[in-house]
Amino acid sequence: MWFIIRSKTRLLREAKAAGAKTIDGLEMLVRQGAVSFEIWTAVKPPVDVMREAALSLLQKMKSNIVLIGFMGTGKTAVGRVLAQRLNRKLIEIDAVIEKTAGKTIPIFLKTTAKLISASWKSRPSSSGGG
Repeated sequence: MWFIIRSKTRLLREAKAAGAKTIDGLEMLVRQGAVSFEIWTAVKPPVDVMREAALSLLQKMKSNIVLIGFMGTGKTAVGRVLAQRLNRKLIEIDAVIEKTAGKTIPIFLKTTAKLISASWKSRPSSSGGG
């Protein structure tokens, strides 16, 4: 389970000052999502689009807590406790996607991957070369 940390922590600041390449929690989330997307769909993910969508959503939800992790890691259980203790509403993203799309998550992923793949295949492309 991950908590997205957008602020530059002391560790990140010092590592960057020492010349290390650093990424924040949002970038870790985007990259994890991109790998998962490619594994599940066999389609190269639109990482820039994913990053912009995540940034846009987080800007709207500045005061929210986002729990991220693999199945069975306790996100829902922890979310319920946090929601109760903080007097906040728990939003299950899978349920929102299923309600909005009118499909289960597995079917949504399959149909979305097919649409994206067909869209990308229909575009002209160039391999460069020079």
